[in-house]
Parts: sequence; structure tokens; C-alpha cells
Amino acid sequence: MDSIRSVIMAACLMGTVSTMLDMAAPEGSAKGQMLRTMGLVMILTIVSFFAGEGFRVDLDSMQLPQKVQQQDMYGFALAQAEESYEEYFTQLLNKNNIGVENMAVRLVINSQNEAEVSEVEVETADSSQAQAARDLIKGELPQVRVRTVKRDEADR
Repeated sequence: MDSIRSVIMAACLMGTVSTMLDMAAPEGSAKGQMLRTMGLVMILTIVSFFAGEGFRVDLDSMQLPQKVQQQDMYGFALAQAEESYEEYFTQLLNKNNIGVENMAVRLVINSQNEAEVSEVEVETADSSQAQAARDLIKGELPQVRVRTVKRDEADR
């Protein structure tokens, strides 16, 4: 852990020095040569930490959280993205004074191997706000199916 911290600190220091030299250097070929030299020094600095004796990364011995071990990476990434979308839409609706009781976003992997929103389900606190919630979400994602569930229907 100390070696990784040392690499990050060295890279930050070299980046800062490089930026200062870039601002102070004269224009022209001298500046280009100086920047190439600084880049080479930065690469050598970072590589020297990893080339040191005793450095080893063993991914097999890493303990992943149980949740990650149980799900495939696509499922894990989709779950994280769905949570982010749910937070975004909840904030959007709350900002427009629409009370959200429950939000569910479903993502799928399309043929281009990209995650896309397939459906958004919203449970509003007040049944009169359901259409406004649908309109706001449709404004953000026009091609997505939006289902609004009124609170009185969800209680049944």
C-alpha cells in the first residue's frame, strides 16, 4: 500500500513540476524537448516503483465483497447504474415538487453491448402527480416506457 501511495505522490509531484515548467518555458522547440524529457522522467519514476524488489500484485488473494462474488460483473454494473438512475430521477421529481414513494429503473444490455434504460416505474405520493412525473421522465428519456403506480393502487 505504501508503494502505491508513493507512486501517486511522485506522479502528482511530477505533474505539478511539469505544469510549472510548461508555464515558464519559452515557446518553440526548446519547450517541446523539455516536455518530452519531463514525460520520460515521469514514466521512469513510476516504473521504478513497480520494478523494485518484492513488489507483487496477486488478484486471486484479494477478498471481494460477497455481493460481487455472487453476481457477474454485468449484473453488478447494471445494479449500480440502476441505482444512479433512480437517484437522478428521484431528485428530478422532488425538485419539481412531486413526491416519490418508490422508484425502480430497469436497464438492459443492447446489441451494441451498451446499457440502456428499458423501463422506469414510479410510485407517487399523490395520485394527481402521476402524469406530471411521467411527463418529466419522458422529457429526459422519450423512448423509455414509464409506468406510474398511484399510492392507493400499491397499497391494495
